[in-house]
Amino acid sequence: MPIKAGYRYSLNGTGKGLYVEPQNGYNIYGVTSEIVDGYNKDLTFHGIVLAAGMGYLFDIGTVPLDLNMHYETIVAHGGSDNYISLGLTYHILFGKKDEY
Repeated sequence: MPIKAGYRYSLNGTGKGLYVEPQNGYNIYGVTSEIVDGYNKDLTFHGIVLAAGMGYLFDIGTVPLDLNMHYETIVAHGGSDNYISLGLTYHILFGKKDEY
């Protein structure tokens, strides 16, 4: 259960197109397992979270989509757990952004 803060920077400044998204935070509770002496052992951990993402925001008709890749590492107890994810995300908009 990580708590992270970060920001999304659109490379062309329009809010659409290619973006990067650095994040950092702290994992307050995590669970992993490993095999010790032939037995599965569950471990809990907490530690610093470092993450980076990149993606491309675009519209298909009126449907806003986000094609993205995300890397995250949790540094805990002298080791780390690493995650990579790929996603295609549909954004639900609750209001229209004011345009100047």
